[in-house]
Amino acid sequence: MIELINYTKFAFVDAKRLKLWVASCVKNEGFFVNKISFFFITDNELSSINKEFLNHTTLTDIITFNYSKENKLLCEIYISSERIFENAIDFSVTPENEMLRVMIHGVLHCCGYNDKSDTEKLAMTKQENFYISRY
Repeated sequence: MIELINYTKFAFVDAKRLKLWVASCVKNEGFFVNKISFFFITDNELSSINKEFLNHTTLTDIITFNYSKENKLLCEIYISSERIFENAIDFSVTPENEMLRVMIHGVLHCCGYNDKSDTEKLAMTKQENFYISRY
C-alpha cells in the first residue's frame, strides 16, 4: 500500500498516477511495497522531526524512516511542501517535477541508495532522473 497523507495546502495532480509510478519504480529496483507512507508537512513540522529524531537543526526537504525487511519496503517519508516550492524556484523546475524528485529520492534511500559521497550522489541523481522521465 502506498499512502499520500497531506497536512498542507499542497495539491496532488493525480494521486492514483503517483502511487502507480512509485510502485513501478520500487518493482524496477527489485523490491516489493509492503507500505510506503508519504507525509506532506510544513517546514516547521519537518524541522521538529529532524531535531527530535536525528538531532539536526538544519532545514531539509525530506526525512526517510526505513523499517524494511529484506526486499519488502516499509517506510515513512516526510516531505516539506514548502521546500518543494522553494526548491522548484531555485532549480528552475516545476513544483510537480520537484515533488517527484523528492518522493523518489526517499524511495531510493529505502532501496539502499546513499548520497553521502559525490559518487553516491551522482548515482542517485541518475536514478532520480531516470524515474522522473518515466512518470
